[in-house]
Amino acid sequence: MTADPSQPEVEPRYVSGPLMVGLVSLPAVFVWLLFRRGYSRSLRRIVLIYAFGPSLIALILIIALALLSSALR
Repeated sequence: MTADPSQPEVEPRYVSGPLMVGLVSLPAVFVWLLFRRGYSRSLRRIVLIYAFGPSLIALILIIALALLSSALR
């Protein structure tokens, strides 16, 4: 695969210390900073799963428990 000449080369970015602290403490807020050019797709995927995975699992469990409790009545 050849590089597209219309797209300038982008220097890869690395997660800095303050950004890492933000990602660990408030991932849903700081994850959006990783959508700037230069961060890898794999890093974005991992942080998105870390940020929103627990919320999605909790939502699925709440819905499942609500359906189960209504079915038992």
